Amino acid sequence: MSDTTVQGSSGTNNVNTTQSALSKNSTLDKDAFLKLLVTQLRNQDPLKPMEDKEFIAQMAQFSSLEQMQNMNASLQNSQVAIIESIKDLNNNHVESQVEVLKKLASIEEAIKAYSGEE
Repeated sequence: MSDTTVQGSSGTNNVNTTQSALSKNSTLDKDAFLKLLVTQLRNQDPLKPMEDKEFIAQMAQFSSLEQMQNMNASLQNSQVAIIESIKDLNNNHVESQVEVLKKLASIEEAIKAYSGEE
């Protein structure tokens, strides 16, 4: 567990950030990012509020993160759909090949029967 110190109007507060909030490459997930932002806003000095530029930059980062996560989920769903379609096409192709082979075999049998061969 790591401790993050946030300076606010009520003094110094320790915010415990669990290892689960951090991913393997030490980047914050969406929920941890929101918790950190809310903690910053709650503990800021009212006489020196967070700069608008900083707040806007953090919100833009959050928006970008959310859009990337939505796009990732959409791509994963598309990937599953494409794989299923390929499987269906492959199965249909195999089934049609089996049907063609059955018809060829019956034609061969008919030719043999007609010519008197067996």
